[in-house]
Amino acid sequence: MNLEFIFKKLGIKKGDKIIVTSNIIKILAKYKTKKINFNPNNLINELVKKIGKKGTLLIPTFNWDFCKGKTFDYYKTPSQSGALGNIALKKKGFLRSLNPIYSFAVIGKDKKKYAI
Repeated sequence: MNLEFIFKKLGIKKGDKIIVTSNIIKILAKYKTKKINFNPNNLINELVKKIGKKGTLLIPTFNWDFCKGKTFDYYKTPSQSGALGNIALKKKGFLRSLNPIYSFAVIGKDKKKYAI
């Protein structure tokens, strides 16, 4: 997978603020059928590199269990909005926003602004 080509086609550039929502399972399945290795960490790393130090990357880490009365733990509650969010939560440099339902894993220049 040529991520640089994909990012260029999407118009992603240094300093951009982007939200990535994806069903990574579908991407993994597609590449598996083509016998191509795909590591979601590489996707995140390359996005961070592409947007640079002045960019910001947000990945949803939504969890609707709070609506059912369950406790939200900033550090331990997993994302229910996809594997990519859970991967981001484990990566160094990401902060999680405090909203117990609609949280985001955030990295980049404005991470403290979004992850209050």
